Amino acid sequence: MDNYLLYEIFIIDSRLEELKKNNKIQEMTKKISEFKAKYDMSKRRYEQLVLMIKDKHIKQKEIAEKIKKLYHEVDMAEGELYSSSNIKLLNQLEEKIKYTRSQIKKLEDDAFELLLEIEEITKDAQHIGAELKNIKEQFEEVKENLNEQKLEIENSIAELMKKREKIVEKIDKGIISEYEELKNKTGKGAATLINGSYCSACRMQLPLMLVEELKNKKTLTKCPNCRRFLIVE
Repeated sequence: MDNYLLYEIFIIDSRLEELKKNNKIQEMTKKISEFKAKYDMSKRRYEQLVLMIKDKHIKQKEIAEKIKKLYHEVDMAEGELYSSSNIKLLNQLEEKIKYTRSQIKKLEDDAFELLLEIEEITKDAQHIGAELKNIKEQFEEVKENLNEQKLEIENSIAELMKKREKIVEKIDKGIISEYEELKNKTGKGAATLINGSYCSACRMQLPLMLVEELKNKKTLTKCPNCRRFLIVE
């Protein structure tokens, strides 16, 4: 009887171990970490681009103010030009107007270059913004699936633990105590199946008489080598 019940415990413990090491959960957890790393990296890049756009808008405004000031200087110089008859002063005013217009031209070229840069950076920011939205949606989907899987596993573990407790009550206390002690000590299964005439855990060949007794469920014994309880399916 204890042999059969211990086999039931062995099956439950094996299933519990599988649930705790669920590969799908590990894959999802890894994917969430990857999404988070990718999101953080993209977010940093997006924030950098936003700051660049802001900085270039400031420069654009500064250039516009300079151009406005220079146009005012040109207007003032042209006013003097048309109201003066002094040849020397007229030449100076013409040179000043020419130089100021060249400054305006350079600033307007700079402003145009800035405009192109802003448009290009804005496109990049919009692209990364869309990427962030997509990453976040995928992250939320995987996170939701992960939570569902975890809940399902928690429910399965709780159900198995209840079943295990009921079975443990029916097994000799000395046997179950020894089983639990071995399981805690090794961190692995305290029981193992026999494969033909071999212990599945350590691969040691077992005495034929012992194998026959186990198959007939006449005895409950351990492997002489690894000391695990031997179970026959």
